[in-house]
Amino acid sequence: TRRFVQPEEVAEMAVYLAGDMARSITGTTVSIDGGWTAK
Repeated sequence: TRRFVQPEEVAEMAVYLAGDMARSITGTTVSIDGGWTAK
C-alpha cells in the first residue's frame, strides 16, 4: 500500500539501527517510504 510515512516510523527505524539488535546490518539501504519503491 502506498502511503506517506509518519516521522515516528522513521525515528523507530533509526533507533533500531542504532541499537544492538542491528549490529549485523551493514552496507544496506533501508527504504522507509510506505511502499512507494515496491512495485
